[in-house]
Amino acid sequence: MSNQNRMIADATFYLVFLKDIDKPHFLEKIVNVHDFHITPLVDCEVKKKLCGCGKNHYYQHIANGPVAKVSNIDTNIAILIATLLGKSQIKYGEHEVIAHSCELADQNINFCLLIDDAEARGFVKKHLSHLTPNMKWTSTFICECNCASDVLLKEECFELIEDMKNANSLRVPEWKWNKVEAHIQSC
Repeated sequence: MSNQNRMIADATFYLVFLKDIDKPHFLEKIVNVHDFHITPLVDCEVKKKLCGCGKNHYYQHIANGPVAKVSNIDTNIAILIATLLGKSQIKYGEHEVIAHSCELADQNINFCLLIDDAEARGFVKKHLSHLTPNMKWTSTFICECNCASDVLLKEECFELIEDMKNANSLRVPEWKWNKVEAHIQSC
């Protein structure tokens, strides 16, 4: 684990598995292998969105197990990011995961930023371009879970991709899904 990238994901990553496609066992499989860290706002967002749907226990099992909690985010960076995104306060997990990624980059710590929000991704590309090589879509990461690390079998990746396409919660265009599927097929 020590030579792996630290994985920093926004709430969408967790919610797609736990709520949108209802495949918590795949999420557990992934977080048990990769070095995932969760920021306080992402943790809060996931709990809030799972509240009342009967799936919070899956998240608690993962959050209290293999996923490390990040408790000390530089709020000055997060406030700056929120302000630049036109928000008056640090309100969304994307602000924190981007801020934490800045901290990791400054400390020369390897990391992967899993973020699907188009506005947040655009912000990183425009204002924090040094983070761009570390930023991945959830769909791309799923592909790598087979092709690069063998965490998921090829059939499991195709199952996840089909479920995610049907749920449409990631708002990934069809051409991107086709590209991911072709890449998995070629592995």
